[in-house]
Amino acid sequence: MSRRWAWPGFALVLGCSTAAPASEPSAAATPFTCKNPLTLRFIPDTGDAAEQYLCFGFALGALGGKNVRAVLWDPPDAASQFQIHHATLYAVASDYPEGPVVCDGMPANSVSLHLWTPGGSNLMLPEDVALRLPEGTTRFVVEAHAMRMGSGPVEQASVTVCEGAESPAHLAAFMGYDAPIPALSPMHMETASGSCTLGGDVHLWSLWPHMHLLGKEARVDLARGATLSELIDVNPWDFYAQKTYALSVDANSGDLLTTNCTWQNTGSDYVFGGPRTEDEMCDTALIAWPADNAFCR
Repeated sequence: MSRRWAWPGFALVLGCSTAAPASEPSAAATPFTCKNPLTLRFIPDTGDAAEQYLCFGFALGALGGKNVRAVLWDPPDAASQFQIHHATLYAVASDYPEGPVVCDGMPANSVSLHLWTPGGSNLMLPEDVALRLPEGTTRFVVEAHAMRMGSGPVEQASVTVCEGAESPAHLAAFMGYDAPIPALSPMHMETASGSCTLGGDVHLWSLWPHMHLLGKEARVDLARGATLSELIDVNPWDFYAQKTYALSVDANSGDLLTTNCTWQNTGSDYVFGGPRTEDEMCDTALIAWPADNAFCR
């Protein structure tokens, strides 16, 4: 199955240089100060289940109606029996219980603000850039893909949201798309691709590709007419070292983003698309500005 990406769109520029594949987006060389921090605490306890999607709702506090500059994650200690495969912070324009509640997919009126994975990075935008909280947002929701790893202690996790500038030079949005997952045959290599036609002119600031354990390579290209530019090529793919890659790319409305995923199934069973670790995905997430142009047609 492919998971729904409830994000505004995005865009980028041919001819501008991209950062080296191993780089991470960086806010600035100056020390970072979290303005009006709001820390959301949760325990990703799956009970007797090996893994679950768990959701936790939180009040906005003083961040109601504000922009966001940073999202800082503090996952459970490595010794905890419950670990996080990935976690997403959403802005939701409706009521949502404190939880934990078992979930797999968010309400239709939810918008992703940031997604964390082991080996990935926090969101720390430059001082003149902020993520827009959608109008009508009433709750933050953390969706955690949690896994039982052993019999150690139960550790608390948290995410801290930092306020952004009221009128930033660049108001950004988080957006994404995915590819349909073929049936991955035993002892066989498979490929798939997913595309996004940009709905407006945008500047791409970061890019996050995502696959699971069978992933071998993830490549993202930008096409403008007959001109093709490679944005990233993660080869070999490492599920345990998933990164958010820095970009500095301007793109035009109508440009085509394409993600190509390659998997190698070395097992004796078929593997299908789905949200569990033993399933597979081919997803792409980006941060781009201006926010109103960050969407796929």
